[in-house]
Amino acid sequence: MSRILLIGRGPLPHPTQQQTGFAQLRTAHFLQALRQAGHAVDLLLVERDDDPTLIPRGLELARAADAVVSAGPHRPGALAARVVGDRPWWGDLPGDPLAELQALALALGESLPPARIAAAQAAAFDVLGRADALSPISARQRHATLGQLGLLGRGHDGPLPVHTVPIAYDLPLPAQAPQKRKAREPLVVALCGAFTPWLDDVGLAQALDRALAAHPGIQIRVSGGAVPGHYAQGHARFRAWAEGSPHRDRITLLGWLPQAELVAALAPAQVGLCLDRPGSEPELGSRTRLLLYSWLGMTIATTPACELAAELCQEGLALSLPFCDPDGVAEALVGLAERPISGQRARAASSHLSHRYAADRIAIPLTRWAAAPTRRAPAHLPHARLSAEIESLRGQLAEIHSSPTWRTLSSIHRRIRGIAGLT
Repeated sequence: MSRILLIGRGPLPHPTQQQTGFAQLRTAHFLQALRQAGHAVDLLLVERDDDPTLIPRGLELARAADAVVSAGPHRPGALAARVVGDRPWWGDLPGDPLAELQALALALGESLPPARIAAAQAAAFDVLGRADALSPISARQRHATLGQLGLLGRGHDGPLPVHTVPIAYDLPLPAQAPQKRKAREPLVVALCGAFTPWLDDVGLAQALDRALAAHPGIQIRVSGGAVPGHYAQGHARFRAWAEGSPHRDRITLLGWLPQAELVAALAPAQVGLCLDRPGSEPELGSRTRLLLYSWLGMTIATTPACELAAELCQEGLALSLPFCDPDGVAEALVGLAERPISGQRARAASSHLSHRYAADRIAIPLTRWAAAPTRRAPAHLPHARLSAEIESLRGQLAEIHSSPTWRTLSSIHRRIRGIAGLT
């Protein structure tokens, strides 16, 4: 067995935590899988991107490690690149950073600053150019990753291990029985999670507006919200629609909820909704919210954009919704409201996911690699050296700015400017 340094997002899932995202769930999944396989794991959690202690702590922990594993996007991979040295590295790449960047630009309707584009490219190249094994989130993303590795000139010494590791169907919540509904009871539709750039919030508001107007028995419960520091416009738009809707008495905005409150808050919902915009991110990525709906016993209604959604729709385990068609989505919701829900589809979906996406099963490639980690030739890119230098300088600046000397001199400087009338 090996000693592994696992770098991931923190804090780890906990019932009192206000917001638990995919990256934290991914870290917890990798940690559990590695420990259950008998590996000794040292854990380095990224809770603040600008934490000046991350690199020094990572370098110290890496000295005792046989290999490094990074879990989740995107900072853990960039940090792993700085501390891994000559050790083998499993780089998790759950979602394509460049596809996510494209989705953000499309959602904002404007070109992104060059610095932001460069940061996203660096996040991708850090992992693609150096990691000795990779784990994309879907088979589709695996194909994209193989093409990206080819562009970087990697794999000439033999195929690089690239293993699809989907989202685990193992959530830190009590699983619920399939939700049933009689035809005359209210239809409660849930929307959970982050309002990301690839969520079609405009089409969603239009569809819900029409469904609420067409059927008085439909109710909406929304948990989650904006993506802090990344994208807030979608949630702000949706919130403005909900608060101004003539049907606002049937719309409940719950915001981000601690895990301990989430199950009770969503207990009335029989249907979970997911509406993606078309684009490369939905095509390559995946959706934690679909697993959450199933875990809580809901019937899933989704656009078949990502691989997971397409699989569920194709197998008849989820109701397929049309893209960019608010009238079609509203019609589907009204149809659900006019007939009973037996829970049979929800039960079949849960059974399928429990087998297909079992946490121990999908982690087998990771735990096997960790038992015998090996190095592969890295890409030789000029940007990699510059990226390392920039990261090192950023760490040094963070240490300087947090030092007592800097704070004292900054205070003196402000006072001098005030006395001189320069502020």
